[in-house]
Amino acid sequence: MEAMTALNETLRMAQQHNDQWCLLHALAMLCRLLAACAPGSPGLPPEGLAALKQGSQHVQLLRLLRRCLERGQELSCPHITAYAKLALTCFALRHTVEASDLTATATTSPAGL
Repeated sequence: MEAMTALNETLRMAQQHNDQWCLLHALAMLCRLLAACAPGSPGLPPEGLAALKQGSQHVQLLRLLRRCLERGQELSCPHITAYAKLALTCFALRHTVEASDLTATATTSPAGL
């Protein structure tokens, strides 16, 4: 809970100052936190495939990871791009998703990210 509070404050400040690098790094950290807290993560109970298709935390994570990859490429940030690619690959290995799910462009994302 404390981590999310600090991350929300970071995102708010970065948006106010239009700091694209800070926003990108905060987005990557948000992805990391969601991945650690998502059902089915090591040590957490599985949520099931039905929930993955119905807008669960997994879908939110998948969209944020895609956005992280996209922004990392746009800002020429190789370490964030590499992180997003690795995280998407790990996501695909842990969860049953179709190839179109991994390559589709996210239609929604948090403002400013």
